[in-house]
Amino acid sequence: MTAIAGSITIPYQKHRSLTNYENIPLLMIPSAEPLIRDANDWEARFETVRSTFSSRVGQICNAALDRSIIAYNENSDDEERRRCREETEVLAILTGLDRDILNRVAALLKDYESCLSRIRACRAEIKQKRRRSDVERILFSRGQEDSWDTDELYAQLSALPPERVSEILEALRQEKWQFLGEEAREQFLLAWLPEFQPLFDLFSDFRCGGCRVLGNLLCDINEEHEAQARKQLSRPEDSPAFADMMGAYLQKSGSQGWREAVSARCRKQLDQIVKPAIAVRYVAALGKRNLLWDLLLDALEPNILEVRHAE
Repeated sequence: MTAIAGSITIPYQKHRSLTNYENIPLLMIPSAEPLIRDANDWEARFETVRSTFSSRVGQICNAALDRSIIAYNENSDDEERRRCREETEVLAILTGLDRDILNRVAALLKDYESCLSRIRACRAEIKQKRRRSDVERILFSRGQEDSWDTDELYAQLSALPPERVSEILEALRQEKWQFLGEEAREQFLLAWLPEFQPLFDLFSDFRCGGCRVLGNLLCDINEEHEAQARKQLSRPEDSPAFADMMGAYLQKSGSQGWREAVSARCRKQLDQIVKPAIAVRYVAALGKRNLLWDLLLDALEPNILEVRHAE
């Protein structure tokens, strides 16, 4: 029997136990003659495992898990992720994982994480107007702090519909507002903000960085609109599974934690796909082992070791 470890092939030592810690190898593959493979070459390791169906299933599971970490890691190279995802699926079939179930579990976990993310975003406070101080500094530098009230300026422009605010911001970028001459500025304001003609003198005054006043006001208002949109918990494009989990959050009792409510509903849906004890393997194969504590703690408890610390 040969074992792959690092970039060399070493023989199995009979007096040591069959563990990767004792023998160092990640894979132990039965063979009549030693098979020399470069363990740093993922393709070679994959081909070796795929061609030895009679090798220990547990070792093939380890290889599948190693690839799943890369396949579902957003920081990995796209080509590397695609290749490792394909190899993970092949190894999953060898170890008895059903591809259809794997896809259904992956879709459910994606909805679960998205649901938690949206709830966190909705619970967060909307940021204050970040550019307000810059507007006030410009007005102060020009001696206009008493002539214009920033609260009133924000209030007037906030009356614009959200889509129109976005359109005007895009027009400012396209027309390179900060480089326009006086006549061109007036033409722009007449075209895009005709109802705010009393503010034209303020917006077209570029002294002391005044070219930023209009953009600052609109950017802050646009960010508030986007924050409000993110606070919409239920949306038409949500999947049925997502909507069900969001419904659990909206209907939870006062004594129940919001994450607990969503996790319980997700677990209920997961149980309809696969049994809990087997679901652990699917979740781990997808590289989502951090979610096991949320969704499958009862399935993990029999295998959790209690460690007593010395006083």
